[in-house]
Amino acid sequence: MKLGVNIIRLTRLFTGVGRYIECILKEWSQMRIPFEEVILYVYSPIKQEQVVFPLDRFKIVIDGPKQSSITFSTFAAKSGRRD
Repeated sequence: MKLGVNIIRLTRLFTGVGRYIECILKEWSQMRIPFEEVILYVYSPIKQEQVVFPLDRFKIVIDGPKQSSITFSTFAAKSGRRD
């Protein structure tokens, strides 16, 4: 099973949700998880220095124009259905 995660909150100043996502991905990068693949959806590149988890542990899909969180979530969900 594949899991898609919307990480656009990691492209700007982290708030509660962004910090939570970052912490979950850090923990997942250090353990065996019940998914064959975790796909991170974002509209602009993330640099390794921006986050505390290893980016190479996950598949990153950079797609779509910069948009609001809600609009991007809908877009990412639709594009993820193809995988």
